[in-house]
Amino acid sequence: MSNESAANSAANPTANSAASTTANTSTNMEALVVAMAKAVADHPDEVSIESFEDDGVMVAELTVDPEDLGKVIGRQGRTVRSMRMILEAASEKLELPWELDIVEDDDEVDDGPESGDAEAEG
Repeated sequence: MSNESAANSAANPTANSAASTTANTSTNMEALVVAMAKAVADHPDEVSIESFEDDGVMVAELTVDPEDLGKVIGRQGRTVRSMRMILEAASEKLELPWELDIVEDDDEVDDGPESGDAEAEG
């Protein structure tokens, strides 16, 4: 550590610890969501998460294999609702609340009759 960075750390120790705490908290919350999703997924290697801040709320976007989408959501949304409740409970101590979104890959979704009609006309 250089003398300048040591001086900055000594002058403002809370800034460094706050940034470090936020990064650790984000990593921990992401790991929590990923662990829950992998536990129910048939393709756990396809589970990924991306998080960002939006209007004072941390948003975790969870992506899973299209075949696992129903399992992660669950019957009548029970599984994803439970995951959201656990995420909310885990983030209660934080000043920044978290929410969970399930990302559906649009490339994998059948567009229905419109795509077939376009091919028939061409």
